[in-house]
Amino acid sequence: MTLRSLTLAAAGLAALSLAGAAVAAAPRPQTTPLAEPNLFISPSGQPFRSRAGEPYPVVAWFEKTDANHDGKIDREEFKAEAKAFFDMMNVRKNGVIDDEIIALYEKKVVPEILTANVLQPGAASTTSGAYSSSDYKTQRQGAAQFGLINNAEPLRSADHSFRGLIRLPDMLAQADANFDILDEDHRGYLTLEDLPRPPAEQVAQPAKTPPPKKK
Repeated sequence: MTLRSLTLAAAGLAALSLAGAAVAAAPRPQTTPLAEPNLFISPSGQPFRSRAGEPYPVVAWFEKTDANHDGKIDREEFKAEAKAFFDMMNVRKNGVIDDEIIALYEKKVVPEILTANVLQPGAASTTSGAYSSSDYKTQRQGAAQFGLINNAEPLRSADHSFRGLIRLPDMLAQADANFDILDEDHRGYLTLEDLPRPPAEQVAQPAKTPPPKKK
């Protein structure tokens, strides 16, 4: 074999190796059924819960938020989800989510914000090989364990006055900022498969498929 042939063969093997590594590193599809119930907390703070055998509930959030069902969430749809959650939490119907309601949200609506500890150091490396603990330079806390953004308390983060008072403009301004964080390529929309995988989704185990029926 000539030197040129050896060089071409080595280049081919290297390309195959890189392609294989890329396939191995690709995350599983968002629609993968999972073995256990799961929690997803949207960027606005709204919780979505799934049952065993269902995909991670980011899928339910995406389908609900994608109002025109075009497979994309644009900025206005993203902000509309934040407004809908504001309306849900505005229990006094006075246009304000106050500190008492925020505390109720943390203790009753999503108590996992205060109690859960999903991702221990190195835990992500125990999944299917698609992730490693280096994906998260620091352990996420609170709602960030279940969300797309490293934000431990997404509802309280909309309290820009730091007085325990959230109004709709505050919620929409926070939604704008969150959309900019997720839309890194400035495309003006988000797609399901391009969304970051929360730590809780990373460590969730896929559901076992039943063996094929014998003919």
